[in-house]
Amino acid sequence: MTKLYRAFVVRENYRNRDSVVIDWFCSTRHEHVGHEPVGLYETALEGYGDLDTKEQAQARNLIDQFLSEKEVDELKLYFRKHYGFEIKTREMEIPFSGVDKIPNFAAPAKPSDDCEYIHLDQSAGYDLSVPICGFADLSEPPNIVSYRS
Repeated sequence: MTKLYRAFVVRENYRNRDSVVIDWFCSTRHEHVGHEPVGLYETALEGYGDLDTKEQAQARNLIDQFLSEKEVDELKLYFRKHYGFEIKTREMEIPFSGVDKIPNFAAPAKPSDDCEYIHLDQSAGYDLSVPICGFADLSEPPNIVSYRS
């Protein structure tokens, strides 16, 4: 059975905001040498075979951003070793009932929203099996009041 995972961290006082969720996702699985999908698309999405070519491509791109159990384990170990903090994970409930029901944790809700991408795969010592990036939604305004002692 295919299992898909969301991986994320909650950073306190990040970019002058109380807390920010940073979602970690596979950025370019389809471009990666030896590309293998994260799982069977037919298992992850109801009616995948009935979609047109464009909808199937959209579904593949969204599904391939999730991580497998092995990739989550690699990411957790990497963060413990290099950054000293834990990654949180959630197993996604599949199958998704439609392309529009596949969560996209790698893009802002609105194109105008402020966000930041972290290209973990470009860091020194990066040794994970797939390219991982982080997405931070910065659409909440920064903290206005700062206290000085």
